Amino acid sequence: MYAIIELQGTQVRVEKNDIIEVNRIKDQDSKALKVDTVLFGKKGASYFVGDPYVKGAYAECEIVGDKRGKKLIAFKYRDRKSSQSKIGHRQDLTQVKIKDMHFPDTGSAKKDEKVTETAAKKTEVKKTTAKEDEKTKK
Repeated sequence: MYAIIELQGTQVRVEKNDIIEVNRIKDQDSKALKVDTVLFGKKGASYFVGDPYVKGAYAECEIVGDKRGKKLIAFKYRDRKSSQSKIGHRQDLTQVKIKDMHFPDTGSAKKDEKVTETAAKKTEVKKTTAKEDEKTKK
């Protein structure tokens, strides 16, 4: 079972008990977090595709802690201009642990029966219209 969730402006593929790093989550009072922006999910043989989000699906998360990312260097050098600049950056990150994922019940057996019934009705309608067309041509 896995899901693709959107959290703090990034899309991340997660599974149960994964620890992910996202941009700093500010003003969070509790350690528990419910992420309901699920874009895609797979549970067993079932796939859940959102438009843009899967309705009724969510991921239960726990905030592990805050940290800072690895230092990144931005260096610009301009040839023959006696100009160069160097700047460093460390991103503020939050570590989040995925505790569990929930998807809506689909009742797939009932849906499959309805789909086959409607398909059968459509083919019957097409057959009758074809016979009517032949009668009108004669």
